[in-house]
Amino acid sequence: ASQAADQGIARPVMIEVDAEPKNPYVQQKVIYTVRVLMAAPLRDVTLSEPGINDALVHPLGQERRYETYRQGRQFQAVERQYAVQPQLSGSLKIAGPLLTGRISDPSSAGNNPRSRLFGNDPFSNLGRMFDQGRPITVRGSELTLEVRAEPTGTASPWLPAESLTLNETWAPDPPVFRVGEPVTRTITISATGLAGEQLPELAYDLPAGMKAYPERAHAETRPGNGTLLARKTVRAALI
Repeated sequence: ASQAADQGIARPVMIEVDAEPKNPYVQQKVIYTVRVLMAAPLRDVTLSEPGINDALVHPLGQERRYETYRQGRQFQAVERQYAVQPQLSGSLKIAGPLLTGRISDPSSAGNNPRSRLFGNDPFSNLGRMFDQGRPITVRGSELTLEVRAEPTGTASPWLPAESLTLNETWAPDPPVFRVGEPVTRTITISATGLAGEQLPELAYDLPAGMKAYPERAHAETRPGNGTLLARKTVRAALI
């Protein structure tokens, strides 16, 4: 493989990895891309998930499939993207993904005695159907991110979001307060570029003579348009 790389020869199966940005702030979203390039059909394929310590990792939607070229050779590409959010500053290593499977060997059918004797043998395609292929193992490159600490003077909590909104609703709406009767207050934090685990807890600052009975906060994370969409809902009965 190293000799082929030195000569610019494209291997039949390759893994490309990339990460942007490579010097994020702590907890900032990094897009980590894994791209498997195949010049021959594969079967029984397994591809490991990103091996990362001290980071949150979330898949970003469904994998993409398309055709591309490397060194003038056509490949089928399968691309997966992940949102990686470092939890500590400093160097963060992302281990290269590991692919295992079996690759078909098109030359095997043409090298059998029947094919050499009869040329274009109509049974050669039947032989390929039962060809189990040869085992193959490919590992992608390791990447290192240089994670910066949060800037000095930033507010707490530190939320490196692409967008952030805070919304509240009441039941009844508008609220009517009577002694001993509950009024429900619901607060929703919505963020783009963060995971639900990163959204903070909220403290209630209530006037004298009022008590809050909060429910368990509910946080969720989902992919959307190449980024993360996070939401946290906090509901409490005020009496």
